[in-house]
Amino acid sequence: MSLGFQRSKRQSNASSSSQSPPPGSAQRRGRSSGSLLNRLGHYLTGGSNSHHLAAEATATRPAKMLTRSDTGSLAFPSDSETGGMLPSSGSNPSRIFKLRQVINSDQVDMDELNKLLWSGCPFDSDFDVRVKAWELALGYLPPRKEQQRSALDRKRREYRVLTREFADVFTLSTEETLPASATASQQQQYACLRQIRVDIPRTFSELSIFTSERIQKMMERILYIWAARNPTPGYVQGINDILTPFVVILLQAKAGLPIKDVNVDDETLFSDGELMEVESDAYWLLSRVLSDIKDYYTPGQPGIQRLILRLKDIVKRVDEKLASHLEDEM
Repeated sequence: MSLGFQRSKRQSNASSSSQSPPPGSAQRRGRSSGSLLNRLGHYLTGGSNSHHLAAEATATRPAKMLTRSDTGSLAFPSDSETGGMLPSSGSNPSRIFKLRQVINSDQVDMDELNKLLWSGCPFDSDFDVRVKAWELALGYLPPRKEQQRSALDRKRREYRVLTREFADVFTLSTEETLPASATASQQQQYACLRQIRVDIPRTFSELSIFTSERIQKMMERILYIWAARNPTPGYVQGINDILTPFVVILLQAKAGLPIKDVNVDDETLFSDGELMEVESDAYWLLSRVLSDIKDYYTPGQPGIQRLILRLKDIVKRVDEKLASHLEDEM
């Protein structure tokens, strides 16, 4: 029995290259994706859960704005660069208007978009504004307007190919044990599928959409396909929570309704084709986030260790007395 992971080395390398950016590309897109990734990174390393992530998809909470004087060389915009805009959970019509202007321009100014997104999308932004802003910030959509439609169509086609490639996997029952002849790789990936199926019903069950079989199957496909294409680190608990805000904002934009009013089982509201578009976009947005934090989950967690060292350096420069105290207590 094959769970879809027994592909040739050539196929695996091709998949890896399509998922991971080429050398140097992280630096090239840093200013376009860093702001949103930094905000998501706060949750990913802070032990937050899907409740906080889903809330971030529909609202922003007050938080202290860091400046370059606080953080040295880190790529955080200063108050002068952001126009003094602080995070706010209130309405901000002028910023919404400016955000819409930026994301709908013929050539999106990514620096300007980063400044506008530093404090998050205003909570009362139109659903389509939030989605497009995130898609641009994460590099899923190209900045040039005339290229966006074709890029979106191409990525959706690519994802449909992936769902067909792994289609037989999702018919398997994880209630049954594997045969004795199963290989170690098959056992490992079978365990991955089973863990995904355990985690999905736990994902923000307070929202009715996450109890829908259509959404649960969608999330299962997204998570399993990502794990299959990224065997290191593969699926780990918590990635389902990272997926949550993308599902929320995309469903809201597609329906034009607040998520609490979205009935995904109403096929007059969501056709299978429309849900597949949501699924595809959610997969690629998740992939863009995870591509930059995969080493948070690999053995030894080098990504987290690197962030700890950065934090240590910041604390030392901002408050040397506190840094010394923390060193003494370690």
